[in-house]
Amino acid sequence: MLRRTLIALALSSVFAVAGAEETKVAAGTTSEPVVPSPADDAAAKAEEARFKAQYAQWRATATKEGMARYQSLRESAAPRDWAAASQMALERYWDDESAADKPALPTAAERAELLRNAAAAAPDDTLIQWMALTHMPNTSGGCAAPTPDPDATAAVMRLEPDNALAWLPSLKLAASVSDAQGVDTILARMAAAPRVDDHTVDFVNLSLDLEKRFPTSPTNMPVMPGVDQADLDFYGALGSASMMQPSLYPLTQACGRTEAKNADPRRFAACADIARTFALKGNRFELQRAGFRLLKQLGETDPELALRERQAQWLTHIVSADLGDDGGARFRQLLHEFHVAWRANPNEFEAMQAAATKLGLMSPMPPNWMPESHPDDEPETPSETPDVGETSAETTDAPPQS
Repeated sequence: MLRRTLIALALSSVFAVAGAEETKVAAGTTSEPVVPSPADDAAAKAEEARFKAQYAQWRATATKEGMARYQSLRESAAPRDWAAASQMALERYWDDESAADKPALPTAAERAELLRNAAAAAPDDTLIQWMALTHMPNTSGGCAAPTPDPDATAAVMRLEPDNALAWLPSLKLAASVSDAQGVDTILARMAAAPRVDDHTVDFVNLSLDLEKRFPTSPTNMPVMPGVDQADLDFYGALGSASMMQPSLYPLTQACGRTEAKNADPRRFAACADIARTFALKGNRFELQRAGFRLLKQLGETDPELALRERQAQWLTHIVSADLGDDGGARFRQLLHEFHVAWRANPNEFEAMQAAATKLGLMSPMPPNWMPESHPDDEPETPSETPDVGETSAETTDAPPQS
């Protein structure tokens, strides 16, 4: 859950780079292996045993409360409750298959059926249709997400033809059958779409409503000690919502000048417009960065977007650099202030700006400042980039409704 939280804040890569720099051995030097003393070794083993015991206690409580919530939602008359229950992958608490006290839990097949029933019962509920499209429980046992449901794909396009993301599954289908004209038509529709909405706000609101209806025991222990429960609930919801979009990989393929070298030149103009829509109208850091990368992939230059990208990079730079080493208190403050700011304005860049300003972290970006190169900021090479956007939400991070 915490990892997805940091990704949602677009800070994880910055922290990861900083951590690597701190532990890197200088060129031309060697490091001696550190052998812990018997006392240190014993203390480490005792701490590990304490954590395991504490985790086992938390897991038993979380599973019991989660099952009670699941049963109540499954037996509800509201399709949104069925959709919420479908996301409760309680088995994630029990990765240790040898656990003697592992209870009988809802299977992925049972939860997938709940979501299909919800979608059939509420054909005009956009959030449920998006969940059926992007959050269908994986029944294959592998890491890849199931093939998008055709009915959900059609429903999303019917409900939101003005949402650029709604066209992505159709783009993938057209590309899979080498329908160049179909790809061009869909890209033109995406370019003309005034919105880019992955329904993160709707999903977070649904999740937080469930937390109010079904309050759970405090979960600070295994997640993040010292963080307020309301903040934990918010980041659990935001973390799961990070999967609320179809894969962007078909877009990077269709817009690759090498892969589509024989395409109508108007295709690349449409791709550039899509990139600008993502960068300027996407609420999530992930969508904004996807727009920046796509524009670079196309070889396009846009001074306005280049400045905005540098401002976003400067923001993550100063936030990570100024958190300090105070046992995490400053970081917990940042998490809380971002939560407050996001509820007022769900644009993650602007919410992070507001949070950093509230904590006195903001400072003007030097005119000539440039960030250090990072893989996430480089344009993608479609032929070499795996379809990472199609991994199942369940195999990456647990949803919050438990």
